[in-house]
Amino acid sequence: MDVGRTLARGVITGILLVIFFVAGCNDSDNDINWGGSLAGTVTVSSNTSGTIYVLAIARTDMGRLREMETRVPMLDSEYIAGYDVLEAPGTYKISGLSSGEYAIWAWRDVNGDQAVNHKDFAEPVGWHQTTDNLFFPTADLARNGHLENLDIELVRPTPLPEGPVTVASGSGGGRLQTLRNTSVLHLWGTGDQRAYAMGRLIAPQICDWINYVLVEHYSHSAQFYDNSFLATVRSNFGGLDSFRTEFEALLAGMRDSGSNLFLPHLDREVSLLDLYGINSFYAMPNTQIFGPSPLAAAQPLCSSAVVWGDRTGSRELIHAKNMDGENDYRKITVNDLMFIAVEPAAAEGLMRTVAVDWPGFLGADWGMNEAGLVVAPHSVLSRPDWAAIDMLGYAMSQRRMLQTAATPQQAEALWFPPENTFCGGWNLAVSSPGLAGEQNPSVTFETDSWGGAIRYPGQVEPLDPNVMLTTNTFFAYPGARPEALLPGSYAPAPTDQNHRYRDMQTLVEQYASEGRLVGQTEMIDLMRAASSSAQYQGITEYSVIVWPDRMRLDLAKEDLENRVLDASFATYETYGFSELFQRPLGR
Repeated sequence: MDVGRTLARGVITGILLVIFFVAGCNDSDNDINWGGSLAGTVTVSSNTSGTIYVLAIARTDMGRLREMETRVPMLDSEYIAGYDVLEAPGTYKISGLSSGEYAIWAWRDVNGDQAVNHKDFAEPVGWHQTTDNLFFPTADLARNGHLENLDIELVRPTPLPEGPVTVASGSGGGRLQTLRNTSVLHLWGTGDQRAYAMGRLIAPQICDWINYVLVEHYSHSAQFYDNSFLATVRSNFGGLDSFRTEFEALLAGMRDSGSNLFLPHLDREVSLLDLYGINSFYAMPNTQIFGPSPLAAAQPLCSSAVVWGDRTGSRELIHAKNMDGENDYRKITVNDLMFIAVEPAAAEGLMRTVAVDWPGFLGADWGMNEAGLVVAPHSVLSRPDWAAIDMLGYAMSQRRMLQTAATPQQAEALWFPPENTFCGGWNLAVSSPGLAGEQNPSVTFETDSWGGAIRYPGQVEPLDPNVMLTTNTFFAYPGARPEALLPGSYAPAPTDQNHRYRDMQTLVEQYASEGRLVGQTEMIDLMRAASSSAQYQGITEYSVIVWPDRMRLDLAKEDLENRVLDASFATYETYGFSELFQRPLGR
């Protein structure tokens, strides 16, 4: 019996060897070949220790990187085509690869769990980059080929200090502290004093934002950043000049902080124009798509839902918003996310505001003021008026609104007509508590460089006077110049292609049919529906639920410790509006 089995195995082995030999002699491009290799040198710019893992990822699987990072150990991911392990910086070689295009990504495993840890930039990461493509280029490996000099630098951005740290700026100043896992930057005084304090407190993080988010993640190259994006800011964004002294104060604060202001990708120190660029950030996709050197744009895509009146148990207004898409591979937009609480000098006669934003932003992206007015932005792809020279980034326009308006109706008077030309398409969801009768507590301003319109509750589905949904499509505004809109940027009503909108609509209509009142659980479910739609998953860096009647905010961020990619599926922490304005004793 054993002899028979041995003979049978020998025959089978011989047949397989013949098949393998014949297949190996066939030069068809469809043959499987595993003789290729990728090689280069890994350097580490931070003072860390630990094993270095270098991974080859097929071009078709590059979009799976965030998903791969949730695996523990990461090497268990089925999307890794090959890897090498280094005990110290030096030369790597990944062998046994078939022909094709590969990205090469690496990290240093500081804590030894064989998984990348992004929280507070605990473990440096990096990937092979070229001058023309800092984002995520691929190396084209020929059949049984060998590519060398695919070098990688592992970088650890500067984490925000836990604080509290306080600086003075004349009669104003700033205080940075950590409150329930989120940084809070409280600034008080005149605009110049507040800007100076920001520069003193978070200069390294502002530099990281420029170098790794604006240049690396969005522009993809220093050339595009300088010659297209910054050139556009210089020539078209004249509206920023009315805030010039604030930007100069911000730069002065950065210099006085003693921090290293060198930007490696740009091979120079930070400039005033770079700070203008941060505060024109949402013009970036338009510059990429409609500018002189078109690129594939990483468009921020966001969703919000507002419910009030009979649909909520307490008849209060609840406004929820997902921020999606500004999610870089180094996790700067997650780690450096912060509340920026602004307390203007009494003589300015302006309201206090809170924004959920990033280092260097003097404007207000998502924001709320002390009257309970909430603004939530959503980009729309509409070609800007490149002939205009007075553009102002939306965040700065929203700051103006939040500092002076208490209701959507007052906001409307400030928004239409705009003081400056708007820089492309924008849906601004605006809401306020305590409104009844003819006044709508929530509307959406649909605008671009050429004009705009207001969308009111019940104007499109859901046909509910107490619900307002907003994503990245115009429904009320067909475009004063329709040719400026990309296909799909306007629709007379939501379509099946508006996945996030439809998913939220289905849920609120289900709540209504069940007679179910909307509270925190229901708002979280609405945000989760938008985060996990057919359009995308895994890119919601933060989700905020606002209760303006209570002056309360619930914030969730992508959970870097537990590897929860979408913020809406993470834990929401509650903050009181006034709680974010904590000055040190004696000030």
